[in-house]
Amino acid sequence: MAANEKIIKITFPSITKALGEGFNKTAEHLYLLTLPVMVDLLIWLGPKFRVYELFRNQIDAVFTELNKNAPQELSMQIGMFYESMEMIIRESNLMSMMGSIPFSIPSLLGGVILSGSPLSETKITEIQSFFSGFLLVVLLGILGLLCGIFYYSILGHTCAYADGKLTLRRFIKNASNIVLLLIALFAATLVLMIPVSCLFTLLAFISISVAQIILLILFLSLAWLIIPLFFTPQAIFISNLRLLDAVKLSWRMSRWLSGPTSFFIIACVILFQGLNLIWTIPSSESWLLLIGIFGHAFIATALICASFILYQQNLKWLIENAEIIKKGFFRK
Repeated sequence: MAANEKIIKITFPSITKALGEGFNKTAEHLYLLTLPVMVDLLIWLGPKFRVYELFRNQIDAVFTELNKNAPQELSMQIGMFYESMEMIIRESNLMSMMGSIPFSIPSLLGGVILSGSPLSETKITEIQSFFSGFLLVVLLGILGLLCGIFYYSILGHTCAYADGKLTLRRFIKNASNIVLLLIALFAATLVLMIPVSCLFTLLAFISISVAQIILLILFLSLAWLIIPLFFTPQAIFISNLRLLDAVKLSWRMSRWLSGPTSFFIIACVILFQGLNLIWTIPSSESWLLLIGIFGHAFIATALICASFILYQQNLKWLIENAEIIKKGFFRK
């Protein structure tokens, strides 16, 4: 660096400002809570689809065989495991698939085992065949994903700094890019799981403790990859970019803004998961769970809005400081 070149101090986008704007946007547009609340109410109070009768006999046969061959000292653990499995298939509701997959509408009750509802009678439909159950899961998953993409599109349109219309063509483009992103993530997960599982099995023969430590390190390394890809959906919904362009932009943001991004992710996870513990305190048979449903919908919507706002602040930061970043002489 030349002697006459001055080191420039740059202020990075504020996480607290983004969170504050996200909560303000949600408070100003409470209609944004409609879809999350409706999905939770449908899972909670709507018809229940389950596969209890379909899998009960198979589970009974498996655990009966286990009890015959297992040592006597393990019979109690096997019995407890059987009770847990039996409860899961008895209380599971396939409707929860609408809020259980990535980019679906955020749901407090998606994937949660509910013991009942405050209604005196809940219609329970038993799935009689594996094909029917699989088809229902796929249809509900697709419906949940489409509703979720529409929900994220509405949030992106509401939080966008620049004016832009949410057209059907733009929605289809966003949906196709999100589906491609999910397929790519699923494929990458499968590819990574094969060597990881082989490595874990090999290390388990040597030492189970070493295998667990290595597995933890690998999972932490994979979790770190969330940061470079974190703003990919925001780039798709806000900037209307194609998947590859959105990944490149998100990766570029992470290069210069990985610190604020990681702190933002940690803050969102702590706030979201911590409050979920409060929202789920009421029993599923109590109407007080409505408080949790509305509270969860507000927090989830506010945090998603905050991520859209932080993305735009980061993008503005990159544009304004492009020349300084290119020269490479700045400090935080």
